[in-house]
Amino acid sequence: MILNKNSKIAAANQKKNGLMFKEWLLCLWFSLAISFFSFLYVTRKDGIFSRREQILLFVVWLALLMFFRFGLLNRLHPAYRYKEIFLFSILVSAYVVLRFSDSLHPVLYAIKNLEVTVSDLEDQSVIEMDWAYWATEPQKMTMDPKDYRHAQDIRLDQLSTNELWNLSENGTLITRSNRAKIHYHGDFIRLFVPVFHFKVTNGSGTVSVRYNGTSKDFILSSDHNESMLILGYTSTILSRVISSLVFLFALTGLLACISFFIQRIYAPKIIRKEWWIGFASFALPIVILLGICGVQKMYPFGEKTFFVVDMNQMYSDMLAYLKSFFSEKNNLLYTFSKNLGGDMLTPYAFYLGNPLNFIVCLFSAADLPKVVSFLIIFQFGICGLTSHLYFRRRLPASFSSLLFSTSYALMAYNLVNAENMHFIAGVVWLPLTALGIELIVEKNRPFLYISSLWIILLSNFYFGYMICIFSLFFFLFTMLSASDRKSFKQKAIIQFFSGSILSAAGASCLLLPSFFKLMEGTKEFNLSRLSLSPNFFFPDLFSKLFTGAHNEFEIDSGLPVIFCGIFINALAFLFFLNKRISAKEKLLVFFLSAIMIISFVISGVNLVWHGLNKPVWWPYRYAFIFSFLWIMTAYRCFLQLKGIHIWSILISIAGFASLSVFIMNRSFPYLSWEKILLDNLLLSLFCLLFFVYQGERPFKNKIFSKDLILSLIMILTLMNLTENADQIWEINYADSVKTHEYRDFINSVTPVIQRIKEEDQSFYRTEKTFQRGLNDALQFSYNGLTHYSSTTNRKVFDLLTRLGFAHYHYWTRYGQGSTAAIDSLLGVKYVLTHQKPITKNFDLFFSDHEYAVYRNPTALPLGFSVSDQVKNCRIPSGIDLFEVQNHIFHCLTDDDSANLFTIPQTIRYSQNGKDEKIDQSGKIADNSGDPAESYAEWIITVERTDPLYVHIPNAPDVTSVYEVYLNDQFLIRNESVIESGILPLGKFSPGEIIKLRLKWLGPQFSLKDTLFRYENQSVLEYYAAALNQNPASLEKLSSSHLKGSFSIPDKHHVLFLSIPFERDWQIFVDGEKVSPIEVMDGMISINAEPGLHTLEMNYIPTGLIAGSGLSFLALIIFIFWFLQETANGNERSQRKR
Repeated sequence: MILNKNSKIAAANQKKNGLMFKEWLLCLWFSLAISFFSFLYVTRKDGIFSRREQILLFVVWLALLMFFRFGLLNRLHPAYRYKEIFLFSILVSAYVVLRFSDSLHPVLYAIKNLEVTVSDLEDQSVIEMDWAYWATEPQKMTMDPKDYRHAQDIRLDQLSTNELWNLSENGTLITRSNRAKIHYHGDFIRLFVPVFHFKVTNGSGTVSVRYNGTSKDFILSSDHNESMLILGYTSTILSRVISSLVFLFALTGLLACISFFIQRIYAPKIIRKEWWIGFASFALPIVILLGICGVQKMYPFGEKTFFVVDMNQMYSDMLAYLKSFFSEKNNLLYTFSKNLGGDMLTPYAFYLGNPLNFIVCLFSAADLPKVVSFLIIFQFGICGLTSHLYFRRRLPASFSSLLFSTSYALMAYNLVNAENMHFIAGVVWLPLTALGIELIVEKNRPFLYISSLWIILLSNFYFGYMICIFSLFFFLFTMLSASDRKSFKQKAIIQFFSGSILSAAGASCLLLPSFFKLMEGTKEFNLSRLSLSPNFFFPDLFSKLFTGAHNEFEIDSGLPVIFCGIFINALAFLFFLNKRISAKEKLLVFFLSAIMIISFVISGVNLVWHGLNKPVWWPYRYAFIFSFLWIMTAYRCFLQLKGIHIWSILISIAGFASLSVFIMNRSFPYLSWEKILLDNLLLSLFCLLFFVYQGERPFKNKIFSKDLILSLIMILTLMNLTENADQIWEINYADSVKTHEYRDFINSVTPVIQRIKEEDQSFYRTEKTFQRGLNDALQFSYNGLTHYSSTTNRKVFDLLTRLGFAHYHYWTRYGQGSTAAIDSLLGVKYVLTHQKPITKNFDLFFSDHEYAVYRNPTALPLGFSVSDQVKNCRIPSGIDLFEVQNHIFHCLTDDDSANLFTIPQTIRYSQNGKDEKIDQSGKIADNSGDPAESYAEWIITVERTDPLYVHIPNAPDVTSVYEVYLNDQFLIRNESVIESGILPLGKFSPGEIIKLRLKWLGPQFSLKDTLFRYENQSVLEYYAAALNQNPASLEKLSSSHLKGSFSIPDKHHVLFLSIPFERDWQIFVDGEKVSPIEVMDGMISINAEPGLHTLEMNYIPTGLIAGSGLSFLALIIFIFWFLQETANGNERSQRKR
């Protein structure tokens, strides 16, 4: 008995000592891991691990060791999941090290006595060391200085030299002697390699580098004008392997430490498990994307941003404009910062409706790319959270729901469209809308559905419209899937359709005015476009089920983006082979998926989803709905994993392999056989893990557990989603705008715009001859002409085109401007340039070291009295752009005695140096030779000092690029499909000969309609003086409310406003409402009696008042309905008691 007792005590002590040893070992590992990354942080700039830093890091390590031993791990909690934690830490660390090995340069170099020696120097030769610095060693050995990223300069006082070196006047080291040496003494550990730049003059020589017993020789020659890069030392294969292993050891320890810390907080059950899962669904996508940002040097870990394509050209400036609601007299109804002025409510409802966007108002304009980065990544987290709320219904308090919520948040659709922030609005609210529909059918609770649909319609009517279509199909699907209780279904039908109508009515305050504006815009709702022609070969769609199925051309004319992860693919395929899932459910899921696939393939159906309008770029914008259904299918299979058998596994693996063979034979540019093979291996592994997970026999062995298998599935899923996200973002944001580029532009232009506003507080327009984006007027909140959005007013767009401005698709651009006459007519009073002399007769207003501001001396106010003949003024078709301007000024003044524009008399045309003529077909006679080498040339002998202009018409049927040079100086580069507008050439002296050359960089196109014109300055001044005799005085009370006065000299004059004609303007003259008259195909004219009058203009979009009343009524009905249902529910609960 005593022996047994002693043996038990000895065994307990041995176990206790073993446990204590394990605790100390873990604490040592964790503290070393954190200390290692601390070492990387403190040496990140200079790469030197100084004595002070060594002592500091030792203290940190010791403190961490004590904290972990007596704090975090003072007692190994029985709830700690060792296997899952170590499996997660090892696999994730191995993936990071292997996948991103190119980014992991050797973490340390141990060097002793680095020595640089000069030898074999010829007589009269001089060797100069003009630069030395520490740099990051590239993955592959190279001698290109660009590949060695500069970290810090090496100062001359850090080097030891013998007496054979001298200091030059430029502060560099020079020598004429052999055996001249440079030393860097001492044992030291560094993160960077030393790079020296040597240059030899008058001959040649050799520079030898010795370190750690090795030597390298570099031969220099004066034949090379530039300095030669010489490496102090480089890494070896062994050092790289050791560095990777050290990094793997440290990263594994760090992840394990974080996991134990989370487990320590989670174990006491202070916070409910459901809350932990909900937080994880939000945080997990964010953490993964932040990691990718770190790898790809995107903000907040680098300079790259999401500012590409439309985010850079359009959305960013609209977001910046939100700040002007609070700092300037702007609002949501109207803006003068787009085109000539126009509706702002529709762009808001389409692009800016997400309330989160107003966060940008809290930060400076220069920090917008940073704020946008956080908003975009935050929205990914919201997608994970809302999808978790849907998937948790049948997986209550289970971390397995994170598999589906994270797959939804990181699906390819979100990643490809990350910069299109408004695209994500539909993704956020779709799961809650679907959940609301299920609650209607199952519990007759409509309020989640109503509120979700209401919010998405207010946030973005475009994607709200798509979700409305989805809701109808999903409601039918859910109804057919439910039990056969007729009374229950009847109530559900009433609630669904009533709720849908109520949601639409609630959003009418935005929907109605936006609808009326879209009818006037560039969008064309034409039923004749509907056809049954296929968009693509149907089986090609399956190529999008593979990891990284994306390239830079997909956003223009690619296939639907539907990838959600190989894990989802595996379960979705197994869904149709699952014996526990009824044939009815499989059939319903099949038909619902088929509807989406048919929508992708058939052109007419696809257009219906897009509001009967073909999208420009980013096709199949409703693909997120298919992705949600695909994930939902996988989710339904996961709930019934017991129904998976070995034959189901084998059929799925074989089916996916067969599909892969087909896809490989189709040779898609974004897929390689390596990608396809890895996806097949991963899908096979997932299928086998599903089979093991749903069985019982493997878990009788204590080594394995269901939690361990589930952890492995989750880790592999997250790795696959991370890999896909990394590949997509690497393609999409490789050439994005850098944070410093954006900041420098905003900080340099803003003071100039502010000075213009401060020195002239009247109502006028401003423009720039340069641009960052096409909505700079919105960015800086000035009244401008350049604009780009899908909601552009068609009449204004066409008018600006006829007035000679560059345009294409949905944008118009001031560029170099049209003519001075049009600038004056439209009230363009100031033009900002990049210190480049302006080509028009404008006066210099002020300038700084970077910009110059010119003032237009003939600029007219935005309102003035004109001849009543303007009421009959329409811009005739079939005349050139210069004749259009002559015609307009004749109408405004009722004086056609003089023309603004005259034709140069001496123009000679040639091609490739040979005088040519343009034939009747309008083509150049000689089309032979390489198009890239061909050019057209005009030689003009100048006859007058007036400004000269040229108009080169576009060629919409020819896809080409050309460049224009004036006297061999580059002028513009343009695409043939883009209308370049009227181009100012400048002012020249009589008798001067100028040469304008057009160089084709692609196929040639007709130049028969190219026009040159002089602008008669004296005629312009005459017309400007006549029109400026009775100017209107306008004050901007807000962007949608103008007030002022005007005078009419006689009954033959009317008031003209260079403001786009819209019936939404409520105009009052002397307090009485008047009806405006449309003139010049898009401008406003107002009749009034002779004399002085007051003027007030309010812009109220059509449908805003009725829509707002409808929204208010819908809100009252919703509140009453909710209170009534709540009261009925309480009454039913009391009856049950």
